[in-house]
Amino acid sequence: MNTAGMIKSLILILSISLLSDGILEAAEINGPDVSCVEAEARVGLTVEVDDEFVQQIKKGFQKEFTIYVDLFRRWDVWPDEFIRGVKIIRTIKADTVKGEYKAASFDGATIIDKRFATFEQMMQWALTVKDVRIPMSDIVDRESHFIRVTVESRKQNLPRMIGYILFFTDSRDFKVFKDSAPFKK
Repeated sequence: MNTAGMIKSLILILSISLLSDGILEAAEINGPDVSCVEAEARVGLTVEVDDEFVQQIKKGFQKEFTIYVDLFRRWDVWPDEFIRGVKIIRTIKADTVKGEYKAASFDGATIIDKRFATFEQMMQWALTVKDVRIPMSDIVDRESHFIRVTVESRKQNLPRMIGYILFFTDSRDFKVFKDSAPFKK
């Protein structure tokens, strides 16, 4: 490969990476709201997505969110220690022509399928997580802990071959995380 070809390839790689970084900031987490009740942490949060993401759903693209609610122990010198967590998968599908708005949620034990009368009701339910319970009864120390919430959405129907060729591109619509304020058990 000659020098001009290498420069063109580098420019292409840089432009694609710059474009994909803008897409990854398409969401924001409000919360997490944490309360400790009867030896468990209860967490609630909402996710705000940008208008472009909402328009894709209105056009009929199925979107899947993965929400991780993780309990960490805060250490002063060492990296923070992961204790346990909950993984929630939410799937959203809208057919505006038929007027069908469906969403599903799976938390590892329970599957919830819901139908909604309006698009707004579906989005509100899918982007709101209430009362996630993380048990803390076996934690005996009185050290500082915090909750880290991570929300990511993967692009759907990305051909596998594109991932092999363009391995440097991200296969996510977005990935955001936010930590709660420290608390003690």
